[in-house]
Amino acid sequence: MELGTSEWTAVMKRLEKVEKQNRRFKQIGALALILAGSVLLMGQASPQRTVEATRFVLKDANGKSRAEWITSPSVAALIFDNDAGYASLVLQVDNGNPSIVLYKDRKVLWKAP
Repeated sequence: MELGTSEWTAVMKRLEKVEKQNRRFKQIGALALILAGSVLLMGQASPQRTVEATRFVLKDANGKSRAEWITSPSVAALIFDNDAGYASLVLQVDNGNPSIVLYKDRKVLWKAP
């Protein structure tokens, strides 16, 4: 059974219509996936604005420790190191008692209280 020219044209028109609908369904499906993904991303938990730790270390460009902020149940201290890596300045609260200590050549230069 062979198709005539007019029948062949009708089949081609129907095929083009089906292909056009298929493209439209694919586009709508892709848009729906993008929208669903966007909603999921927008609904995720916002990042915390607080950083918590018991110790922070500040290092220079060479990776050498230059300062530390340390805490424990009874002590909170901020320690600044010299070029040799030894403490130069210590700000500390120990059991509610604050103190400041300045060091030079690993010896106490000044202390309060």
